[in-house]
Amino acid sequence: MKITQNKTTSLLSALSLALTVNSYAADIVVDPSMEIVNIQTAINNAESGSTIQFNPGIYNLSSGFVIKKDNLQLLGEGAILRKVSGDNYAAIVVQSNFNVISGFTINGGKSEGKTIQGGGIFVYGSHNAISNVRVHNNTGHGIGLGGHIDDLPCGSNKVVNSRIFNNHRIGISEYNCSNNIITGNHVNDNGLEGISIDVGSHRNIVSDNRLHANCQRGGAGGIGIDQAEFNTIQGNIITASQNKCGGIKMNNREGHSRYNVVNSNVILNNDGPGVWLSTYGEYRSNHNTLTGNVFSQNTISIKMDELSTNNVTVGNVIKQAESEDESL
Repeated sequence: MKITQNKTTSLLSALSLALTVNSYAADIVVDPSMEIVNIQTAINNAESGSTIQFNPGIYNLSSGFVIKKDNLQLLGEGAILRKVSGDNYAAIVVQSNFNVISGFTINGGKSEGKTIQGGGIFVYGSHNAISNVRVHNNTGHGIGLGGHIDDLPCGSNKVVNSRIFNNHRIGISEYNCSNNIITGNHVNDNGLEGISIDVGSHRNIVSDNRLHANCQRGGAGGIGIDQAEFNTIQGNIITASQNKCGGIKMNNREGHSRYNVVNSNVILNNDGPGVWLSTYGEYRSNHNTLTGNVFSQNTISIKMDELSTNNVTVGNVIKQAESEDESL
């Protein structure tokens, strides 16, 4: 078992996530030769403010790592977390606050399993930052923010500059988790939505992401929204969503989606509407604003169901052909 400790003074800046490291925290270094249970023990015993450095190599997992302490940094540039048995766990589960996870590749192995637990990274706490990770071929979601741990309110997390692809379910899922920032990610070829904002996830910013060829098996759009309010969807490029999912859909199977802003996105070549403000039963898409978006080669540019009212569409551009534009 290789664990080295030393005193360090450092300041980690993970893509403008300025989190001050305790000047007297111990560094912990682990490597692929260690037993997974011993790495988990090192995480459990780390002091708040510690940096845990995963040396490059393949870590074969039969269970996931769980982070229950606040203010830890797990750094894994060149480290591959490969799930080699079972699909009922996520590779990293965060049940605490103010942690940083950066640099890892998480590969679950292609499977047709449908369990939601077979994901890459799940976050249940607040003020956590995930950056520069590659999460692919997991049987559940690539990254999940929020869930069903009642005593761990979820919010104010960040997912930035990461690649999320070929996961069996949703690329990045938000569920009952608010005030998050999801920006600068490449999200492609996932089984369901590329990014979802669902069930009590409010005031999130989803910006400057590239989403391509999601909804490989179904789902509610490159970006799907359900029972979520006051979210900003801005500056994303959404292309080639499959299976009639379309670019962005306010799905409303669980509740109303209202007061969301969809601004300055490029939405093109999707199988389905560019944006669909839907009505499902008693649930509506009301008081949403669509402005400055560019639509091209979708089945239809903007679809509003009859009972989805009081929405505003201003300054959107529909490119019907290279030489012909129409504003809406």
